[in-house]
Amino acid sequence: MSLMTRRKIQMDESKISRGFAARLERLAPDKKIRALVLLDIENDTAGATRRLTSEERQASIESARISARSVLPEIDELLAREDGKRLSEDVNALGSVTVETTAQGIAALARLSSVKAILEDQPVSLLK
Repeated sequence: MSLMTRRKIQMDESKISRGFAARLERLAPDKKIRALVLLDIENDTAGATRRLTSEERQASIESARISARSVLPEIDELLAREDGKRLSEDVNALGSVTVETTAQGIAALARLSSVKAILEDQPVSLLK
């Protein structure tokens, strides 16, 4: 069994939690991990002081999606270079996409100005 060489990866801890960064450091260079990429999107209703109507909420969601879609080609290109891929077909209502890539790919995504944060994609379990 051969050991894979691990190298120090520069993580942007303003966009990636310390715990997630530490787990990424321990990954083998070719090991892939799933993550949620939160995009830095325009949201004209973020400071609303009144409750939004259903139509206003839907318009806000669509506006966020349109804003976020403009950065998907850049993300796809970066992921292709880093042996990764986007798993989400489109941006969700919160302005995020799910990706699968290496630790190096996660670090590269964090360097993009259009990325607000990157979260580890963890399964949700029911508390009993």
